[in-house]
Amino acid sequence: MVVGVRRSLAGSTGQDQRWERLERKVDMPLSGPPNMDKLAAEGDLKGLTNALGYPRDSVREGTARALRRIGAPAVEPLIGALHDNDANTRTRAVSTLGQN
Repeated sequence: MVVGVRRSLAGSTGQDQRWERLERKVDMPLSGPPNMDKLAAEGDLKGLTNALGYPRDSVREGTARALRRIGAPAVEPLIGALHDNDANTRTRAVSTLGQN
């Protein structure tokens, strides 16, 4: 189903890259932004780290706040996010690490 949706909406390079990012991060819902409170409550550091690359800045900032509240356990996944292909993810990881 995701492939069909992607094909029907593809057109611009930016849109294609956004769908590729969402497909790569399969634990992110395609119907809306990730639920940061739920991910934090479940201790899903991978899900939170992946959400740093979400297209909407308000989601990325909320995710960064959730990772800062988690503290030391979030440091290793954030260091791993420094090697992500997505520039938004890398930038937000650096910012979050700098504020921990």
